[in-house]
Amino acid sequence: MPSEYRLQVMESWLSGAGIAAQVDERDIYALADDERNMVMDAMIHDGRDVPMVLMEGRIVCTDGIDLEATVKAAEALKVG
Repeated sequence: MPSEYRLQVMESWLSGAGIAAQVDERDIYALADDERNMVMDAMIHDGRDVPMVLMEGRIVCTDGIDLEATVKAAEALKVG
């Protein structure tokens, strides 16, 4: 699935849950130091893979995009 489509689908799921959030795609090297280190640790130490969803400084899901987990995490964090 093309990344642009995944981003639109994620925004749609969040919007459907009443959460206005901007969804962006980032290369690992475009992440801030702490986020980049967190992602690298997940990949190297925990054997996780991309794509990953990061929200408010934490990893919501790895090895793919779990839309339900993303919406639940956004609701819990009251994002948007």
